[in-house]
Amino acid sequence: MFLRSVMFPSAGAAKATRTIVNAFTQASWTGRPITTAANQGAISALSGSMTAATLKTLLNISGSSVNMTQLTFRTADATARTIRVKITIDGFVASDATSSSISASNTGCAIAGSTAPSSGHSVITPPIKANSTLLIEYASSLTETDKITAEYDYNTEA
Repeated sequence: MFLRSVMFPSAGAAKATRTIVNAFTQASWTGRPITTAANQGAISALSGSMTAATLKTLLNISGSSVNMTQLTFRTADATARTIRVKITIDGFVASDATSSSISASNTGCAIAGSTAPSSGHSVITPPIKANSTLLIEYASSLTETDKITAEYDYNTEA
């Protein structure tokens, strides 16, 4: 059994993440099949109403240090679209990247944490750490409702 708390310990007084570099933070990243992370303890949130190419806030945490151990985005259907994810940590943009076209259901990215894909190998990426503020925003290339699922977990510390 994989224990995220062992691989990704609490942030504490650790330095904040300044730049996020992985396969999903590069321009025109390619979506990968992803099954739900919610059964790993993550919170699952549907996108709600989205306007094409307009950033929507998933989380805006301030006032304490943050250790985000899970952050994934995946599509809910096979309609062709791109997904943009922007992450701002302590006032610095750590990542702002848009996918290539995704036209398969349950396909997206694992920016932090781990997820078991529907086929193939697991995706494991480092946690995201902030000293005082963490802003997670995302956008779809389409105007749509509840077609992107975000899954995340984090803890805050004084």
